[in-house]
Amino acid sequence: MGCKHLTILDIKKCDINDAGLIHLAHYSQYLKQINISYCPVTDDGLLALASISCLRNLTILHVIRLTPDGLIAALLACRGLMKLKLHTHYKSLIPEAILGAIEARGCAIHWRNKPYWVNTIPFHL
Repeated sequence: MGCKHLTILDIKKCDINDAGLIHLAHYSQYLKQINISYCPVTDDGLLALASISCLRNLTILHVIRLTPDGLIAALLACRGLMKLKLHTHYKSLIPEAILGAIEARGCAIHWRNKPYWVNTIPFHL
């Protein structure tokens, strides 16, 4: 059982937590691309995504609850990544040797310097 047809998912700015990402990772083993920018997840959620062997593209911008150690562990565990988009803030937190190892596996790292986005306009139905 699972979501065999779910291969691309953009959940940026969604209020998903670690439990949601853990379930997503468990039931979406064919996921190839995900954007978790601005999501309130921690190392646990990101490590769950790292278990998806089909994952090729990952975008992480302004995920403020990640620790450097958790981010590094998850990136090293994502062995099939081909494209990684990270905020420039993370560049100083990840040792050059780790970045080199990720790139040596064939992963292109794209650094983004996007400002932190906060929705200041209340949404009403």
